[in-house]
Amino acid sequence: MRILFINPHGFGTNEYPPLGLLYLASIAKKNDHQVDFFDAGVVKNKLSNAIEYVKNKNPDVVAFTLYTVNLIDSFALIKKISELKPKPVIVVGGPHATALPEKTLQECPEIDYLIYGEGENTFIELLDALEKGGEVKNIKGIYYHSNGIIVHTESRPYIKNLDSLPFPSYDIIQKYHYPMDMVVKGKRVATVITSRGCPYHCAFCNKAVFGDEYRRRSPKNVVSEIKELINKGVDEIYFVDDLFAFNKKWLSEFYNELDKEKIRIPWKCLGRVGTLRYSDFKAMKDHGCYVIELGIESGNDKILRDINKKINIKEAEKTVKEAKIAGLAVHTFWILGHRLDTEETIKQTINTAKRFNSDFVSFFILVPFPGTDVYSFVPENLRYKWERIGYYHKDVLPISICKVPPQRLLELEEKAFLGYFLRYRYIVDNILFTKSGLRLIKIKMILWRLKIHFKKILK
Repeated sequence: MRILFINPHGFGTNEYPPLGLLYLASIAKKNDHQVDFFDAGVVKNKLSNAIEYVKNKNPDVVAFTLYTVNLIDSFALIKKISELKPKPVIVVGGPHATALPEKTLQECPEIDYLIYGEGENTFIELLDALEKGGEVKNIKGIYYHSNGIIVHTESRPYIKNLDSLPFPSYDIIQKYHYPMDMVVKGKRVATVITSRGCPYHCAFCNKAVFGDEYRRRSPKNVVSEIKELINKGVDEIYFVDDLFAFNKKWLSEFYNELDKEKIRIPWKCLGRVGTLRYSDFKAMKDHGCYVIELGIESGNDKILRDINKKINIKEAEKTVKEAKIAGLAVHTFWILGHRLDTEETIKQTINTAKRFNSDFVSFFILVPFPGTDVYSFVPENLRYKWERIGYYHKDVLPISICKVPPQRLLELEEKAFLGYFLRYRYIVDNILFTKSGLRLIKIKMILWRLKIHFKKILK
């Protein structure tokens, strides 16, 4: 069958390749289907271009990953595609679809099949049934319309052996340039995921697709993918799974595989506070890592307990300090607007971030996504206001689940960024006398934040 994967436009430009769709494309190709790809988030005139592309390719199946932040654009595109003659079969999956499957099919009845949970095996079985005109009622992990009602099949178990999956099909995105974020050394950066599932239960995190069961690819399998990417011209890796820097034994075996293959390529990753120490960070640095990203989320221990983060400020500060001493640049993430946040606790979070003085920092207003614990605190009248939930870079207010009003949250977010990067201590420690380097990137980040600030003033 001819399968067209579409990555919809979300908020701003799509910065990263859609790994979920690339995994689906690989497994579809492995099963002898023809695959193509269109990214509506990195081209101009996004909606019309996508429709023309679908017309020209005339696919049998069009597949989307649905995120809350791109839901409105996705639904608009799906409705347009459904009007084409002949109409392709429309299949969706992803975090939003898995969190709210029935609501998704109610809001967009033009969708033919919704895959919930981990999608690869379900997708292949569905394609097989569509190709042969077979029944779908025995395929685990799908929702669909039947005789005017929404029905679903039983859930599918998670994939135990992630090494059994083919590598993502990077070849189908060669025509697109993904800007990534500012913190990059390479010219062609690839994103890699080494694990699925998370045993932690942070209140703001959507784990609908991969669940609680932590599964990890073997170090050998990951390094094989890196070799393949290097052969395709990639010169930097960004490990995007939340728990990459987590298991010391796995990391040690990973370094051995890198040494065995004589691979020295810059990479960055996400880590978890309290799991690694100075010697671990030093080993990471010695094997090519230059940035570690740490989600700390609040500067108040009471709030950290309430959001079930399972860390505290003292160990977070120690983790940041030891990573910096080891020579890594540290990027910390902080959320403003937790359920128990007040203006005072938000200012405490901002001040804690300043004290930690990491090389890079990101402040976010809490987004209560469907599938998270905090979604239950969204007022009933706002629960399905997708433009408010995915507010980033749009002229709408965020949703506040705390005592601080939405407009004030925006003001505090802006104040946090400017106050952080324009401090004397930041300029001296992280730019003039930096141990982790990346001086030019830091200057660019300051200029970027100033540009955003002045744009808002001039509106």
